[in-house]
Amino acid sequence: MWVLKPAMERWFGTLRARLSRLVRKAYSFSKHLENHLDAIHFFIVTYNLHIKQSTPV
Repeated sequence: MWVLKPAMERWFGTLRARLSRLVRKAYSFSKHLENHLDAIHFFIVTYNLHIKQSTPV
């Protein structure tokens, strides 16, 4: 399974870079868990759409 490790690290790095609310709790902090989950869901959907559109068929 070590083959997937770079892809997983790249995914989590991208997730942390794009969602500042997961990195620091100063400017992007929200007390509501639902807001965090909505932001993560929005990021995953748009990221997957971007990957799907940029991948040649």
